[in-house]
Amino acid sequence: MIVEREMLAKILASIFIVSLFVGLVACGDPTSVAAVAQNPSSSSNWQDYKSATGRFTVTIPGTFNEVVAPSKMGSGTVADVHSFNLATTDVTNGFTVNYFDLPAEYASAPSAKLLDSLRDGLATSLQIQQPNQGAVTSSKVTSEKQITLGSATGRELEMENGTSTYARAKIFLQGMRAYHVVAIMQAKDKGNATIQGYAQRFLDSFVIN
Repeated sequence: MIVEREMLAKILASIFIVSLFVGLVACGDPTSVAAVAQNPSSSSNWQDYKSATGRFTVTIPGTFNEVVAPSKMGSGTVADVHSFNLATTDVTNGFTVNYFDLPAEYASAPSAKLLDSLRDGLATSLQIQQPNQGAVTSSKVTSEKQITLGSATGRELEMENGTSTYARAKIFLQGMRAYHVVAIMQAKDKGNATIQGYAQRFLDSFVIN
């Protein structure tokens, strides 16, 4: 139902916002997408990061900081949200991977509807990038295509929020586990081929083990 999807999207948005901010606060060695592109030595800093519990591997230009935060989902179920961040102290740039397990109550939901909710939740969460100008709006999804990764179904997305934020993301659903893989940057960098190349490298390196 539409109401159920909207409710789940709101839950997922709050999860992404909390995990992103907690991760940024804990980051001790921040690196932005733009900073990576501007540093010629960054190409030699890329390394594989493997999470045994998250069952994923991704290539990043530095070291991820992992934060685990409990979050209420659905009818009150508490799920641990695992957030991995390599980002600046302001949230206009960064590499982020989140994963969490959906509550059993969503087991019968079609994967397409769950992916819709993951997409809508991510778009809503990126309203935090918008300067404080009164009312806030969700990011606009400007590009979306269906993708797969092994047995996982997913979407590849581009999102914009006014003139402040541009994000490229991949979202996946494997069984009841959901993944966000997101490169967030300033909107002005959308046309920068070098920056976009690094964002693409990060996104394309993500593998579910």
